[in-house]
Amino acid sequence: MAQKIIIFSFLLSLYAAIPAGAALRGTVIDTESRAGIPFASVQLSLGDDILAETSTDGQGQFTFDELPPKSGYRLDSKKNGYVDAFPPENLHKNVAVSDFKEPGVTLTLTPACAISGRVLDSSGSPARGAKVMAIVRRAGPSGPRFTAEGASGEVDDRGVYRLFALPPGRYTVEVAPDADTGSAASAPIYFPGVTDPARAEFLSLRAGETRSNTNFT
Repeated sequence: MAQKIIIFSFLLSLYAAIPAGAALRGTVIDTESRAGIPFASVQLSLGDDILAETSTDGQGQFTFDELPPKSGYRLDSKKNGYVDAFPPENLHKNVAVSDFKEPGVTLTLTPACAISGRVLDSSGSPARGAKVMAIVRRAGPSGPRFTAEGASGEVDDRGVYRLFALPPGRYTVEVAPDADTGSAASAPIYFPGVTDPARAEFLSLRAGETRSNTNFT
């Protein structure tokens, strides 16, 4: 009973220290440099409702003013060139009442990775229109599974492709033929030019790394 009274008294003192219309402050930081990220978008939600959006300043700091101080709010952040960090940091930030007090909330974003290269067909011409995907290998109940990660890309008229906004990890690249022209191949091929994904070469990408010259020639 005494313990419950102590906890209740602590919560009352916590609420009493926060004004009725309080400011929720925080910082969005880079997981690699630990520096603040300027001009990142920050979204404040409650349940399924988006209450407000703002952007960080030049030091990566943000503020939501005049909020009823309570738990249940959720914060999300994003910026081009970054992806959400891996668990546990990629989860939505659930706001507690104590977050209304200094130093506030810290959100993290991880610099995104990219893969680029060229794809030529059997005649040495650009495989224009061929679909390109980053592929990850995951364990499955009956062996490894090979699944796409992130958005697909398309080979342009120069034979160049670029896959971006990828989280750090190990990837190979799949090239699928263009359905209209039959460019690149009659069946998907995997870097560096094999038809079996189990024999493909996988690239290890660190946060913020761009791997160029991942070519199919």
